[in-house]
Amino acid sequence: MLKTVREKIEHVRRTALLAGFEAMRLFGRLSPLKKARNGRNLIHNERILNEMAVEPGQAAVKRGQNTGGCAAVTTEHSSNADGNADGQADGQAVLRNVLRNGFLENQNSLGALRYGVKSLSYCGCHVLAVYNALTALRRETDLSLLPKLISRFEQDGAAFSARFGTSPRSVPAYFRELGIRVQVARNPEGFRSLAASSDIMIFTFCNNRKKLSRQIHTICIIREKGGYTAHNSHGRREFYPDFDSLLYGIGDGGGLADGIYMAGFNKTSQK
Repeated sequence: MLKTVREKIEHVRRTALLAGFEAMRLFGRLSPLKKARNGRNLIHNERILNEMAVEPGQAAVKRGQNTGGCAAVTTEHSSNADGNADGQADGQAVLRNVLRNGFLENQNSLGALRYGVKSLSYCGCHVLAVYNALTALRRETDLSLLPKLISRFEQDGAAFSARFGTSPRSVPAYFRELGIRVQVARNPEGFRSLAASSDIMIFTFCNNRKKLSRQIHTICIIREKGGYTAHNSHGRREFYPDFDSLLYGIGDGGGLADGIYMAGFNKTSQK
């Protein structure tokens, strides 16, 4: 009986959270300030990533050039907080810390990038999960895609201008635009079923079912031989031998994570 009551409470919570995210997503789409802010963020994010990629000491040579479709490199917005001459070297260290084998990990290192009115480190886990899923699908991904991906979800997906992250339902909508068949799940049974049948999943969950103040996180999960790999979980790549182990380990650990929404698809599901 107690389990049944808890399951009903968690179902109501999941439903309410999804409805709230969708309402805030709609607010973002209707905001009259959205277009101008998104344009500024796109320019800023492209510039920051350009600076990170510049070899130490080369900023003066590349100043005023447009590299890889990004805005011109300047030293005014160096990626380190102090703005010292080692900004480019620090930026390269950030990239090495974040980009591992083509996948983005360690979201907390991306505080210089903007998402809506917040930083990508604060609320960009959905965007990173989508980027990692595209990498797993062997789509053409490199860091030049990231600012455009951020901009895409600022236009349709960001919840209340990203103050509350991203609406989970915007993720399958994005992949369907790419011609990828997507299945979704909204309850524990559905999560397990989808995890067993999908190659790639994007999973949104409460970090701690007992403390909503511990917030919500979204990760990309890849089903591989022998288990599941979770990307950007606790800021790193984690491998679990089965899905139950993954559910036990993500979030605050100890089985406290509570799933909200999952989108799943296969590498062969592209139309």
